[in-house]
Amino acid sequence: MPNMLFTEKELQKSEKPLYYYPNSVISYSALNSFENCPVDFYFHYYNGIKWPSKYSMKMGESVQNAINLSSEGKDHKKALENLEKKDSETADFLIKKLKPVEGLISCDKEYIADFGVGIPIMFIPDILTNTAVLENKYTSGFYTASTVKKHKQGTIYYYGVDKLFGFKPKVFYQIFNYKKKTIELVEVKKTEEDVNEMLSWMKNTLANIKKSYDTGIWSGHHGKFECNLGKACPIKYKIW
Repeated sequence: MPNMLFTEKELQKSEKPLYYYPNSVISYSALNSFENCPVDFYFHYYNGIKWPSKYSMKMGESVQNAINLSSEGKDHKKALENLEKKDSETADFLIKKLKPVEGLISCDKEYIADFGVGIPIMFIPDILTNTAVLENKYTSGFYTASTVKKHKQGTIYYYGVDKLFGFKPKVFYQIFNYKKKTIELVEVKKTEEDVNEMLSWMKNTLANIKKSYDTGIWSGHHGKFECNLGKACPIKYKIW
């Protein structure tokens, strides 16, 4: 496949996507979705099916919006109004404990960089400053200091920011545990080995997407997490 950029208009004209993918960029979320369940990926990213948002996802989005407002020195409470009272109060309590962000560049801004994998990578740092990237995780306990160290998303931010801004940022995870009502700031130090491992994963996943695209077979291995198809998933529950 040609390793060059195309506009969305050019892609729409093509009988087949020039990247064997329906958009001109791809994200960590999309790659991770394919790795977890190719059928879920196919329905969502190729057919544009939007799955109903669960309350937990709505809560995460609302809290993220509130954190963004707080980081920009604005009132964050309005972003929490659609949550249940106890969840709104917990989020408000935790966000008020945050320290002011220094050297803010952006909150939830979309960036696109050439990672040399055949298609540009789109990434959205939760908070980007002139020295660091902060990824927020609002969790009941799944995310911990141990689990985030294995997270590829932080490596993508590290590499992407260096590509676009010319500096290697420190990578932090702000883990908001709403059950314990605590915030833990975890620095995850990135290395060239982490970058090479991430790029290898991207290339391998893209090769598998291309294989499915060329053959029309969207099946294979299913990850340990439930996909949006639930018990109707033909891979996880071996319906096929």
